[in-house]
Amino acid sequence: MREWQRAEGPGTYIIDPASGAEIARLMNQEALMKRAVGGLIPEGIDLEHVSHVLDVACGPGGWVQDMAFTYPDLYVVGIDTDQRVVAYALAQARVQALSNASFSVIDITQPLPLPDASFDFINARFLSRLLLRETWADVMREAARVTRPGGWICLIEAEGYGETNSQALQKMEALLMRAMATDPWGRYADIVPRLSRFLDEGGYQRRREGTYVIDCSADSVSHNGYYHNLKVAFKLLQPYMTRMGVAIQEELDRLYERMLWEVLSADFRGSWSLHSICGQKAY
Repeated sequence: MREWQRAEGPGTYIIDPASGAEIARLMNQEALMKRAVGGLIPEGIDLEHVSHVLDVACGPGGWVQDMAFTYPDLYVVGIDTDQRVVAYALAQARVQALSNASFSVIDITQPLPLPDASFDFINARFLSRLLLRETWADVMREAARVTRPGGWICLIEAEGYGETNSQALQKMEALLMRAMATDPWGRYADIVPRLSRFLDEGGYQRRREGTYVIDCSADSVSHNGYYHNLKVAFKLLQPYMTRMGVAIQEELDRLYERMLWEVLSADFRGSWSLHSICGQKAY
């Protein structure tokens, strides 16, 4: 298994996925997404004939646990490349006595050790923070292989952290996008327009697309969660940004403090858009 720190590997996280701060951020982000989507899965996906569900790059397992609790008749599997976050997810599932949830350490950039046509629904969120350019097509083909005829895959991604009136946040995002675009191992900074092609290459056909907008303005219900997401993410992203040579640490420190001040101000306005695209495998 490739460790997250090894930037030369095809399955590499930008942020250490097992740090305590990142685990807390991901759980907070999951709550934001659930509120925006209006549930655990996008509207229009019928679970009537679904029995086996797979979460790709499951992280600390929040989505898997929620699905297993909400739908006790489903068997939900989470897989991730990092054994530390899988251990955390397993521990949380045991505490909740979720006998219909399981987790495995699997490098999703390699052929999956899973049977053909074994899942009715596959969930995959923010894979752009893990996958390099060269691995996307193969990962989608493997996902299609383990999807049953008539089954679905749902991808959710976002371009940056939304449209806001914080100039410091805009500059921080621009630096991150530049880092991803110049990453010598190849990452997509503009992932959303490419998702449909990836599903085509994987062999998925029918489409359902949707955009979910999170109001993150100062007076909104999601503002606090959005603020904490930014606060942790852009602190943990700084080593990657300096390593990519887009800024020096002193510059990032100043920009980071200004960003937090602007996002916490009473006149902060912003919205964060999540894009989902679901593909169905032919019967």
